[in-house]
Amino acid sequence: MSDSTVAGAADYYAVLGVHRHASPATIKRAYKHLAKMRHPDRDQTHGATARFQDLGRAYSVLRDPDRRR
Repeated sequence: MSDSTVAGAADYYAVLGVHRHASPATIKRAYKHLAKMRHPDRDQTHGATARFQDLGRAYSVLRDPDRRR
């Protein structure tokens, strides 16, 4: 993971498609929905694995209140 601060955090919200002030429940719901659609077993397009990993990385940061700051 890179050491980007503000730019990286803003990208995580875009990856999940949620607003910056989204509740934890909204973040979790968005992650679950996108994970089902973008899982490499379901999405056979080129780069699906990388997109799925980006999604997981974004969720791991945004679900933790300390890392989210």
